[in-house]
Amino acid sequence: MNKKLNFAILGCGRISKSHIKAIIKEEKRCNLIAICDKSSENLNKTFSYIREEFYKNNINFDLLKFESFEDLLYAHNNKQINIDLLIICTPSGLHCKQTIDAAKSSINVCTEKPMALNVKDCIKMIRTCKQRNV
Repeated sequence: MNKKLNFAILGCGRISKSHIKAIIKEEKRCNLIAICDKSSENLNKTFSYIREEFYKNNINFDLLKFESFEDLLYAHNNKQINIDLLIICTPSGLHCKQTIDAAKSSINVCTEKPMALNVKDCIKMIRTCKQRNV
């Protein structure tokens, strides 16, 4: 595999750092291209953290910030960015809608646990991802 996979992180809370560290560890195969959080404070703290970690690890820093999930999807759908995998680190009650919206935009999804709050939502998420081949 020669092409790096482009990752975006939705939700810049505590757990997002685990995903950031994993992406840095696998930087030869992974490229973090965007982060998104509705809290500008969380977004800016995470942006600074990533900039420092990328600098320490001699990784090129070219990262976009989005304050709304809709803007992130818009950028992807309008070919401004190309997201191969969206890592969803938002509260669990948001996972179903966000997964379905991402799948409808042909973006592969990885959710934090729990996947959803109930089995019905899990089934909807899986069904949509299968239909969209993501």
